[in-house]
Amino acid sequence: CALPICAIIPMQSAVQNLSKDKPSDTLNVYVYAGSQPNEFVYYEDDGATYEYQQGTSLKRRMVYDPAARTFTLAKPEGTYTSKFKAAKIMMIGFSSLKAGTNVQVNSGSAELQGERVNFLQPISNFDPIGKVQINDANVNALSVVVPFGSQEITLRW
Repeated sequence: CALPICAIIPMQSAVQNLSKDKPSDTLNVYVYAGSQPNEFVYYEDDGATYEYQQGTSLKRRMVYDPAARTFTLAKPEGTYTSKFKAAKIMMIGFSSLKAGTNVQVNSGSAELQGERVNFLQPISNFDPIGKVQINDANVNALSVVVPFGSQEITLRW
């Protein structure tokens, strides 16, 4: 049973010290399945200066359409170049899809990978969350990595 409303949540990798650590070059985009379409406008700037006031920023629409069975990263708008080179689309709750399924990515295709998503990290080596082996029984997300460049990207399944 799909929830009526989908959620689209972009997240960068964890960073311990913002002054010296940099996130990875891959933006994680969590897409939770729903029966209603949804849209999210992703915003990015350098995070350090006031250049955004002169328009140096990037906006990119992320659109989930369950009827068309698509997720689209629209072409970016703005003059800022994203620090991310790729987007890892994490599809959660898409019960009709399985790991190993090929999805269409623009005019090509890519294989969905099974993932286990935990938003809480293990506390220690004795924490059972840290010992889970990924298999068909405990996969709770499917992922595909796509470029996060200047073109529109559409996944179809």
